[in-house]
Amino acid sequence: MHKTLAIVGFVLALVVGGLPGLIVSAVALKKMKDSGDEEGKGFAIAGLVLGIIVVAIWVLSIACVGAAGACAVCAEAASY
Repeated sequence: MHKTLAIVGFVLALVVGGLPGLIVSAVALKKMKDSGDEEGKGFAIAGLVLGIIVVAIWVLSIACVGAAGACAVCAEAASY
């Protein structure tokens, strides 16, 4: 059961996006730790890392777009 959850977390991180994959992979790791059955742990860790990377990229891209918008507004205001 935990291996399936780990694989689902990995696939979600790849296909759907970082946050769902991150959450499912974290749940899979927690259940593996509680039960002592670590089959699929590699998939869970990969899903967790991939989810963190995707979320970080989204946050950075949103920050860059916001900064670019602020620079455009400042440049436009300075031209008056």
